[in-house]
Amino acid sequence: MNKLLRFEFRRILLPLCVLTGIATLLFLALVFYTDYVGYTQRPLLGGGFGLAEGPKNSMVWFPCVALCLLCTLAPALQFSYRMNKRGTDLWFSLPVRREKLLFARALGGLALIFVPYTVSFWAGIAYIATQPNYFDFALYAELYALSLPLGVCFYGVQSFLFTRANRVGDGVVFMLGWLLLLALPLIYLQNHVTPYTEIGAENSLIYFTCGPLAITFEQFDKMLLEIVFTLPDCVAIAYPLAAAEGIAAWCGLFLLERRRKAENAGQTSDSPFGYRLFVPAYVAAIAAVDVLFILYVPAAVFGLVLLFVYRRSFRLHWQDLAVLAGALAIGIALGVVGNRL
Repeated sequence: MNKLLRFEFRRILLPLCVLTGIATLLFLALVFYTDYVGYTQRPLLGGGFGLAEGPKNSMVWFPCVALCLLCTLAPALQFSYRMNKRGTDLWFSLPVRREKLLFARALGGLALIFVPYTVSFWAGIAYIATQPNYFDFALYAELYALSLPLGVCFYGVQSFLFTRANRVGDGVVFMLGWLLLLALPLIYLQNHVTPYTEIGAENSLIYFTCGPLAITFEQFDKMLLEIVFTLPDCVAIAYPLAAAEGIAAWCGLFLLERRRKAENAGQTSDSPFGYRLFVPAYVAAIAAVDVLFILYVPAAVFGLVLLFVYRRSFRLHWQDLAVLAGALAIGIALGVVGNRL
């Protein structure tokens, strides 16, 4: 196992250095041309909001974007060897159990994520600390500490989704397709049942796969800018949900590894976590936006595009067309019911 880990470290050393350099240089370039003190709308002592001098531009948006992108890029870099026959034959012929190989690749992915993230994060924050500012830098440390377990969970989810596919392109689609899949029911309620202002945009963001990360960085940005001083109540749902998704994804990634068939590499991705779920879910969601005919055609076209990508052919099975028609009908029915509530 030690030899395998040493080999993995040598294999990822070049991309690790490249990603670290890119992330650090980009963040330093951004913070160099940013002001951190200014007059902005903020709570006043007497109540209400008004212009006052205070902290400005906490720049936490860049580490958030960088972490999310790295957690999405790492699975594609680390597990693409499973997506073609030659790579599968090569790696699976080694005298190493599949689970050990997967474990080494997963650890390599964690390094590809958290080394660039850590170096760029603290390089940028160190520069900000040398500039005139009103920031409480203890909040940056708390944000970094909290982002690590959230990043591990998000990376596990992305890795599980990517490895459900048999092709690299399908794996990327699977990761993107699940981005807001769990939020679709709440988005429907926001549009039709409960006024948007009562549910709030943050509540729907919880159910995005990157939602807990995004909410955390957003709220720490507000605390650094002294707009709010505590995390919102929605994190009581976001963090347990992120932990549950992460644990389930990591367990599924390793427990299902032995059942993976090497001959499926490069073939149609038939996983129930992919196109077979996306077509009915997203077609129904788009059609349910309203009862007008405006979005019915785009919903059907979007479903057909997904089916063409799924089958890698313009020849579709009758079952595919039946699922598409059923999803469109369900979406129209949900739109009608929603507008009558």
